[in-house]
Amino acid sequence: MKKALIGFCIVLVAIAFFIYLIQQENSYFLLVLGDTSIEMNFWFAVGVLLLALFLVWLCVTMINRSAKKVYAVHQKIIGRSEKKAQLKTTQGLIAFIEGDWSLAHKKLVLSARHVSSPIINYLAAARCAYEVGEEQEALKLLHKAEKAPGNNELAISLTQARMQLSNKQYEQALATLSRAEKINPAHKVVLSLQKSVYYALSDWPALKKLLPILHEKNIGTLEERYYLEQTLCQATVKDNIEKNSALSNEQRASLLEGCVNNLPAHFRKDSTILTLYINTLIELNAYDSAAKVLARNINREWNESWVKQYGLLNYSDAQAALVQAESWLKQEKNSAVLHLTLGRLCLQNKQWGRAKDFLLSSIAIKPLPESYAELARLQRYMGDEKDSQQSYQQGLVATAGTLLDVPVFPVRHS
Repeated sequence: MKKALIGFCIVLVAIAFFIYLIQQENSYFLLVLGDTSIEMNFWFAVGVLLLALFLVWLCVTMINRSAKKVYAVHQKIIGRSEKKAQLKTTQGLIAFIEGDWSLAHKKLVLSARHVSSPIINYLAAARCAYEVGEEQEALKLLHKAEKAPGNNELAISLTQARMQLSNKQYEQALATLSRAEKINPAHKVVLSLQKSVYYALSDWPALKKLLPILHEKNIGTLEERYYLEQTLCQATVKDNIEKNSALSNEQRASLLEGCVNNLPAHFRKDSTILTLYINTLIELNAYDSAAKVLARNINREWNESWVKQYGLLNYSDAQAALVQAESWLKQEKNSAVLHLTLGRLCLQNKQWGRAKDFLLSSIAIKPLPESYAELARLQRYMGDEKDSQQSYQQGLVATAGTLLDVPVFPVRHS
């Protein structure tokens, strides 16, 4: 209050002094514009000029304040609009995660115009449109995403590639991923999608080239990468079989052995690869080679499917095969499959008594249908027709598994 009073007094003194100066007629101001001249007291002219400057300042200040108020109101409106848009975007993304494609598409598209970064809205909405079968709408939204501010080319390419991969458009997906690779060749998602496309196309050379990068960047689980490499090894073996189909069986078996020996060490012991190798040798009638592979790997790792297969081969030296199989009894004496295999090998060696003993011991350990069938054939050959029929019946029951527990059927009388 005191400062205001002092200021008011100063203004009054200044005005009084200014009026005094105006009343003095010792100076004047002359303004000439062409034929027109304006003459007035100098101090009066100064006062008019100061008043004009004050009015200009006052107008500018008022306009500035009005503009600030309008801007503040505008920002408030925009803020509310952005909040609503963000809420709709959040709701749309939740619906997207839940798989409600129609609702997600609607909310994401409506809110895209009011958010600062609409790229997420457009990409997610494009995926929603694709999921409900509206491919043209999906492409339209992808084009909108391309025009959105920011560097979005990689994200758009990945979204499009995922949709193409999901629709089994593998060639188109590969072309899209090629564009993405140029943007960022080391991107993990790009590499992962390339892996999926190559696998779907059975492009084994490309997949083989990509595999070291997948290992280096730790893309996918260890189990997934192992399975992928296993598939590549299987493809290599199958390709070798098909490529040499015009050669003799002996030549093909020799080349196949070289192919398997060139596989990575841990896959030369892989059961899936070995089973493929063994089955192919059997198809090529290379029984002795198959027997060697089986015996070597059974000694290393007990595998009953291999043991069963060992008893089904046609041997040039069946006695040596029997001796080899008998050596496994020390560790696996309670294996019904091994006793079945020994029985079959004894049949090849025409050791009928031993064959029967092994088959009966196999049934005693576990009643396998194959054991009953081999025993029935042997009994029929030896003239035990009744026992043979009974063995066939028991084998049939073993094949059927558990039967319904019913009373004995009464005998029908005609």
